[in-house]
Amino acid sequence: LVLWLENRIGSFLLAAMIVGAACLRKLQALEHPQAASLGELDETGFRNLVLWLENRKIRYYTEGDRKGLKDVGGKGWDDALLKYLDELGAGKPSIKGDLAKQQIADWLASYAIGMEYSDRASTLAAVAAPPPPPP
Repeated sequence: LVLWLENRIGSFLLAAMIVGAACLRKLQALEHPQAASLGELDETGFRNLVLWLENRKIRYYTEGDRKGLKDVGGKGWDDALLKYLDELGAGKPSIKGDLAKQQIADWLASYAIGMEYSDRASTLAAVAAPPPPPP
């Protein structure tokens, strides 16, 4: 039983580290100014990360609709996050605990990368297109 429990806990911790590393790479690609400190985020840091992703990369809400996410110290922030995630198509995941927050950050970073690609798709397609055949 002890060996089984150690294996399960070890796998759980390894999964959490992998999610954090993947998210870190995504945030670096998105040019987040503090991507290197993701693994050390407190609650306010997590909330600011979500807000940065929405303000700078995702831009799903209008400026006025971001009010709930901007109030990072407010009691209604968790509800605003759940509403936001649901509207983006993530459903209503658990937002409690470090692993849940890493998963949310990773999902939002992935979504933001998709938005960045959409914004630049025509430019990227032109760069990647093969040269026209010679006449």
